[in-house]
Amino acid sequence: MELLDILEHAMFKSKKHHDSMLQVLQIKRSNELFINHYKLKYNEMFPIWVVVEVSSFGLLSKIYSNLKDEDQNKIASEYYNTKGEYIRTWLHAISTFRNICAHYGRIYNRNLEITPKLFRKDKKRGINNDSIFAIVYIIGRLLTGEKDWDYFITRFIALVEQYDIVDLSLMGFPKDWKQILKDLR
Repeated sequence: MELLDILEHAMFKSKKHHDSMLQVLQIKRSNELFINHYKLKYNEMFPIWVVVEVSSFGLLSKIYSNLKDEDQNKIASEYYNTKGEYIRTWLHAISTFRNICAHYGRIYNRNLEITPKLFRKDKKRGINNDSIFAIVYIIGRLLTGEKDWDYFITRFIALVEQYDIVDLSLMGFPKDWKQILKDLR
């Protein structure tokens, strides 16, 4: 999908949300070298990676959410072996969680209002979709690089061991959380 496609409201469910997205997407006004390259050499035909590079996570979540269902499902199936509705809720929940953290909101002993949709097997493993653990878990589901995920788990376990006074169950971590996260790979 190139920027030309993103500029076409026919690619999206809601013209109103599409117009709002275009107001936030400031790609043509950017002075980044790689953007200027595409402006000059390719007549402003930007590949999707350029759009991703200059967009906030919240905007990317909104772009995905407003894509037509068949496009959401194609992306979700091809990259994550699931349905678009799952990815849509995952991105929204992560974006909301990121905003809580960015504005110094409390995450300890908190249930989330914006929740990701989980599979039955995830719920059977003790993952509550309104928990901080659910956010960590779906980030692991979305990450495709095994080394990145292993690095995160290693660092996270070290952090938990360093601050063993923190009760992870108050953030929705089940007893076997380490194994659940390792099983994602």
